[in-house]
Amino acid sequence: SLALRMIRGGSDVIQARLRILLLASICAAVAAAVPFVPSSILAAACISASYFFISLGSTNLYSMPIDIFGSARAGFGVAALTMAYGLMQAFFSPLIGRLVDTVGFTAVCTGAAAMPLLA
Repeated sequence: SLALRMIRGGSDVIQARLRILLLASICAAVAAAVPFVPSSILAAACISASYFFISLGSTNLYSMPIDIFGSARAGFGVAALTMAYGLMQAFFSPLIGRLVDTVGFTAVCTGAAAMPLLA
């Protein structure tokens, strides 16, 4: 609904979605606070907020192929995004587990919070 509101307000469709992706990435960085919060309830709240903002960004990211290629050709773009994510997870998940074992959860959590901004 935020993208629709921006688009109806005169923003370019792709620029509106990219702005939302940036906003969502900045807000999702709340996950970096998880190792430092004083209670498990606050940690769960930070994780939940981060997940919400990642979902917000993901929704707009997966909508972009429709905006760029049209509904008749968007399936390939979405399939390519999904495949890229699956391949990335197959490669990085074992490395992340190893990092947690060697350097600890704090460094991995902080690094993971920075990933959406890097993307």
